[in-house]
Amino acid sequence: MFKNYRIKKEYYQILDDLDREFVFSVNNTEYPIIKDIIKKDIEKYGDQWRLNYYKDTDHRIPLYFAILNTSRMLLESGRYHFGMGTLLPNGKELVEVFNKCLTCLIETGKTTKEVAEQAKKDLEEAISSL
Repeated sequence: MFKNYRIKKEYYQILDDLDREFVFSVNNTEYPIIKDIIKKDIEKYGDQWRLNYYKDTDHRIPLYFAILNTSRMLLESGRYHFGMGTLLPNGKELVEVFNKCLTCLIETGKTTKEVAEQAKKDLEEAISSL
């Protein structure tokens, strides 16, 4: 259980603020699912999130990485596939979230374009094999 409520509240507020960046259409149901997963993770692993809070003054950074990893995990689960290598519409929305998150990490200097391109290729390979 996360005991530092100020940090938890700030992370939750940032997640809500990121709605503007990650909700691409009125019908987008995927970012709220990602938010819920991350909020549960913050509750369960509060000490690790508290460490991340103090590592970087831009508190969006650990959330960007969490959004990136969660969207990838969901895409690799196979739940968002119609057939081998074919994504359902909500799977395509997850790819948009993944790509937008990589762009945000590049803009903040937390990753390079080369690393981002490799991450995109790795995700495409994972999608095509499911």
